Amino acid sequence: IKQLELECTQTEKAFFLSSQYEQLTKLEPILNQNKKKFNSLSEFIEKSKNDLNLQTKIESANEKLKETNLVVSELEKQVEELRNLCPEIVLMENAKKNYQNFLNEIEITKLKSIASKEMKGFGKEKTNVGTSFEKLSIISLNQLVIPKLQEEWKNQKGKIHLLTNVTLGMSRAELDAVIVLQSEEDENIPVKVLGIVESKYNIDDIGSAFSNFQQTIAFLTQTTTEYDHQEWKNRFHPKGIFETPMIHTTTRKNSKEPNKFVFLPESFQTLFIKDEKYNLFLNGIYFCVRFGDLICLPSKLLKLLLYLNDYFYMHGKEVSIHDYLLDLNLLH
Repeated sequence: IKQLELECTQTEKAFFLSSQYEQLTKLEPILNQNKKKFNSLSEFIEKSKNDLNLQTKIESANEKLKETNLVVSELEKQVEELRNLCPEIVLMENAKKNYQNFLNEIEITKLKSIASKEMKGFGKEKTNVGTSFEKLSIISLNQLVIPKLQEEWKNQKGKIHLLTNVTLGMSRAELDAVIVLQSEEDENIPVKVLGIVESKYNIDDIGSAFSNFQQTIAFLTQTTTEYDHQEWKNRFHPKGIFETPMIHTTTRKNSKEPNKFVFLPESFQTLFIKDEKYNLFLNGIYFCVRFGDLICLPSKLLKLLLYLNDYFYMHGKEVSIHDYLLDLNLLH
């Protein structure tokens, strides 16, 4: 496994240093986005073709479909040309494929699946969680945080729920998890938020996450002087202000009707009040992070610096990352 991991790392570095790296990493996400758009339009046209009331929209969708198809074709051509000039990306993909095939052979994937089934008893309200680490975070929250909050709020009427992947109509943010107190008498009563959670595999990424939380909480608490309204405008929040009740739903056991959780600014305003000393939102923020040393560098920057270090080493000059950072005046 270590040898295969090393091959993956080495081929990734080679691809990073290739002249096609920047263009490919820029074009491929755009290509994927347009492919998704093409599939969505195709699905809409297929589902709606017999609905006479939607003929105008179908015609418009057909025009967009043709345009998108042309864009996809052109992007595919550009990506293919770049890939043909970049043997490093093929070596990297083969290394990753060999690595995954070996893991499958020794049934690591099967073991992960078994572990996933073992945690089904936790977080009945949770929706599908994106990554393995976020799943581990849910376990930790249920074991360490929820019991304390249940004790703290035991005299309040209602039930505590742990919700995951909560968007509330926001296009700029998604909350990995939200802990709420909901009325057991009427689910239409807005919930009271007891905590918001961010899961970070790399402990050094919590700095940027905390900074982003300040903007998100300002929006959710309707602290309108603390963020740019223009950046938060979308079809759910046309003024860039959280004014309309937003509903988060989860699957209800043995029922087709989902659980409903209603959110308003008041849901957040009780807990999230700016600290007078630091002028920051501090209460009710939880981070689930992997145990490790804090070196105060975001993972993206650290990865870049490690590549640079290898680059200088390969060209006959060994460079200390620590000294390199001191030169950039990035270490305090």
